Amino acid sequence: MNELSSGTKGAMAELRVAIHLMGLGFHVARMLSPNSPTDLYAAKGRRILRVQVKSTLSLNQLKNLRNGGNDLLAVLVDGELHYRALDRRVQALVPGSILARRPKRQSKRHKKATAIATRLAVRKAVGSRGAAKEKT
Repeated sequence: MNELSSGTKGAMAELRVAIHLMGLGFHVARMLSPNSPTDLYAAKGRRILRVQVKSTLSLNQLKNLRNGGNDLLAVLVDGELHYRALDRRVQALVPGSILARRPKRQSKRHKKATAIATRLAVRKAVGSRGAAKEKT
């Protein structure tokens, strides 16, 4: 038998998470678009959660995943579901979930240096376009 494609594995993981969330009392809707930033919407009471589903091979990869703009990250590792919640309210809705690590905050010095480098790159790009126009 042939190996399943990554798209098929992802769809199976989404369905498995949807079934688990329905078992917890959520109403679940699955996105039709494969390029959507959210895979599932799960509603319980007045709360609607955006859920991103990932299937990965090892727990080491799980540590590096972030929620993105979603309320809940569901990761399927070796057939086992792991949940990462954006905040404590979401964590209370999904038993067994852990809080997701927030991205590291950049220092003011780093932000300033990045802004200066961006400005210089834009000036250089605009300057090279102006020089190209003068030649023609």
